[in-house]
Amino acid sequence: MKLPPEQTETACSKSDLTVAELARLNAENSVLRDENEALKRRVAWFEKQLFGEKSEKRPVDNPHQPSLLGEVQPMTEPEGEQVTITYQRGKAPKQRPDDCINDSGLRFNDQVPIKVISLSTPELEGPDADQFEVIGTKSTFRLAQRPSSYVVLQYDRPIIKRKGSEQPLPSPAP
Repeated sequence: MKLPPEQTETACSKSDLTVAELARLNAENSVLRDENEALKRRVAWFEKQLFGEKSEKRPVDNPHQPSLLGEVQPMTEPEGEQVTITYQRGKAPKQRPDDCINDSGLRFNDQVPIKVISLSTPELEGPDADQFEVIGTKSTFRLAQRPSSYVVLQYDRPIIKRKGSEQPLPSPAP
């Protein structure tokens, strides 16, 4: 804090500052000024980062790099006319109709051929075959690709049980 000259004389005469004290105060003053300048530079840098121009926003014109679009003419808008572009948002149309699932659960029409493959279980073949009975069939579907077409493979395997028991036996999957 600087005092006017008339107050400085009275302050100096009253307090009788020594040369050592004045040197200390001058050194402290210069340190504080340097620190203040450093803080001002730091605040200016932060303001530039926050509010300043970004490199992503400004176009870079390199005369040695050709444009990918060739010579680009700036677009001119017709005067007096305002063009309004509106977009309608909605559901995307379904790719398939709702009734495309047939009775076997496949999403194919009648043009795709179905090849039926009947599998047998080893229990029904052999000397003990009369102890087992077939109570139903289980169908498994696989899609196979032929050159330029598809075919659905339907594997039918019998569901069997031992005569006199209620529990069905597992049959091997294809």
